[in-house]
Amino acid sequence: MAAFLHLAPPRGAVTAADDTVARLRRDVQATLNQQANTRPTLACHWTQDADGRLSCHWEIEAPDIPIPPD
Repeated sequence: MAAFLHLAPPRGAVTAADDTVARLRRDVQATLNQQANTRPTLACHWTQDADGRLSCHWEIEAPDIPIPPD
Protein backbone atom coordinates (compact mmCIF):
# COMPACT_ATOMS: atom_id res chain seq x y z
CA MET A 1 0.00 0.00 0.00
CA ALA A 2 2.84 2.39 0.75
CA ALA A 3 3.94 2.12 -2.89
CA PHE A 4 0.66 3.68 -4.03
CA LEU A 5 1.44 6.79 -2.01
CA HIS A 6 4.36 7.55 -4.34
CA LEU A 7 2.22 7.75 -7.50
CA ALA A 8 1.76 11.25 -8.82
CA PRO A 9 -1.76 12.44 -9.68
CA PRO A 10 -2.53 13.23 -13.33
CA ARG A 11 -1.40 16.67 -14.52
CA GLY A 12 -3.83 19.38 -13.57
CA ALA A 13 -5.84 17.17 -11.23
CA VAL A 14 -6.30 18.83 -7.87
CA THR A 15 -8.68 17.11 -5.53
CA ALA A 16 -9.56 17.05 -1.88
CA ALA A 17 -7.80 13.68 -1.73
CA ASP A 18 -4.45 15.43 -2.29
CA ASP A 19 -4.41 16.56 1.33
CA THR A 20 -5.27 13.06 2.49
CA VAL A 21 -2.53 11.52 0.36
CA ALA A 22 0.01 14.05 1.61
CA ARG A 23 -0.98 13.31 5.23
CA LEU A 24 -0.75 9.56 4.61
CA ARG A 25 2.70 9.98 3.05
CA ARG A 26 3.92 11.86 6.13
CA ASP A 27 2.40 9.26 8.48
CA VAL A 28 3.88 6.31 6.59
CA GLN A 29 7.31 7.95 6.35
CA ALA A 30 7.29 8.83 10.05
CA THR A 31 6.37 5.25 10.94
CA LEU A 32 9.11 3.82 8.71
CA ASN A 33 11.68 6.22 10.18
CA GLN A 34 10.66 5.30 13.71
CA GLN A 35 10.90 1.57 12.97
CA ALA A 36 14.30 2.00 11.31
CA ASN A 37 15.62 3.78 14.39
CA THR A 38 14.50 1.01 16.74
CA ARG A 39 15.91 -1.93 14.77
CA PRO A 40 19.32 -3.20 15.82
CA THR A 41 21.99 -3.16 13.14
CA LEU A 42 23.92 -6.36 12.54
CA ALA A 43 27.51 -6.22 11.35
CA CYS A 44 29.57 -9.09 9.96
CA HIS A 45 33.19 -9.11 11.13
CA TRP A 46 35.66 -11.24 9.19
CA THR A 47 38.83 -12.64 10.70
CA GLN A 48 41.64 -14.61 9.08
CA ASP A 49 43.23 -17.56 10.86
CA ALA A 50 46.99 -18.21 10.83
CA ASP A 51 46.48 -20.79 8.08
CA GLY A 52 44.59 -18.26 5.91
CA ARG A 53 41.03 -19.47 6.45
CA LEU A 54 38.36 -16.80 6.80
CA SER A 55 35.66 -16.91 9.41
CA CYS A 56 32.98 -14.43 10.33
CA HIS A 57 30.93 -13.57 13.36
CA TRP A 58 27.92 -11.31 13.70
CA GLU A 59 27.58 -8.57 16.27
CA ILE A 60 24.94 -6.00 17.04
CA GLU A 61 26.30 -2.56 16.28
CA ALA A 62 25.78 -0.02 19.04
CA PRO A 63 24.29 3.24 17.78
CA ASP A 64 26.47 6.32 17.81
CA ILE A 65 25.34 8.27 20.83
CA PRO A 66 26.86 11.72 21.06
CA ILE A 67 28.58 12.34 24.37
CA PRO A 68 28.42 15.97 25.46
CA PRO A 69 31.73 17.57 26.47
CA ASP A 70 32.42 18.13 30.16
